[in-house]
Amino acid sequence: MPLHALFLSVLLFCCCVFLPVSSLRILLTNNNGYSDNGMPLLRDALIAAGHDVFVFAPTTRLNGASAALDLPVVNVTQRDASSNSQEWEVDGYAATCVLVGLSQMQLLLDASWIPDLVISGINDGYTSGSQDWHSGTLGGALTGLSKGVPSLAILTDSPQEVTDSYFINVAQFVVQLVDTLEDVFAEFPLGVGLKIIYPRQETPDAVQGVVLAGNNNYFFVTFDYVLSDTVPNQLEANIVFVRDSTSTTDGATTEDSNSLAQSDSQLVRDGYITALPIQADVSLKATKYNENFLGGLAVMLETMELQTPIAS
Repeated sequence: MPLHALFLSVLLFCCCVFLPVSSLRILLTNNNGYSDNGMPLLRDALIAAGHDVFVFAPTTRLNGASAALDLPVVNVTQRDASSNSQEWEVDGYAATCVLVGLSQMQLLLDASWIPDLVISGINDGYTSGSQDWHSGTLGGALTGLSKGVPSLAILTDSPQEVTDSYFINVAQFVVQLVDTLEDVFAEFPLGVGLKIIYPRQETPDAVQGVVLAGNNNYFFVTFDYVLSDTVPNQLEANIVFVRDSTSTTDGATTEDSNSLAQSDSQLVRDGYITALPIQADVSLKATKYNENFLGGLAVMLETMELQTPIAS
């Protein structure tokens, strides 16, 4: 059995039961805003499971922000300061919230304070493939990873009519996942996290299972900008659905289709909870498929002669 399949088998088995684990210090954020239904329900579930949760969430919904930062100043407001709550509203993006959270807690508690885990979510909606670059939810998790903190991004293919019970199911799965990961692995490899997508099934028994997913640059939704029909010199966002919700390959190339079936975008639409390993390091790692290119690139760069600018 492949190693990743063995790990997944253990994960699936352990997610079926509650395991006694130690309390984790968790920094919780999202990109849908502090008042969004999903995040408070996840907070409550984590606290009920015995974890120490610190909330740093945007004041308003800020979708599609990736890992954008707010510079040079950020307004931060503690919720119910009279009760010494561990919740703050941040007038900034999810990535900003993570950095503010790390800085704030080090100022308030201890200069060496660091959370055991960053969780970004629950997000109402999801991205996949090339659209992942634009996800604020992923931006929050990747920012945590860049600071050496294991991080999870929690997204959903939520139903049209989203209810609290749906988000409670998602939150309960996240709690089980967090506790199981701690029990099985003790700690994540440095710089590695998970992107989780929960399917639109409204009851846990309707979910097909939990699977380790791949990525695919093809996604059924693309974005571009077109000239406005009514306002001169103005561009408007254009959202294009390149295939319907049931087709596997309509609109995809043959190469796309070969890996699409194992991508998180397709698996979640098939009813599975998907887990995609992520990392903050965007550098291209050498493999047998690109070693010739990387070797040639190194030689080319080392032998380039810089040109002297031509005087005007």
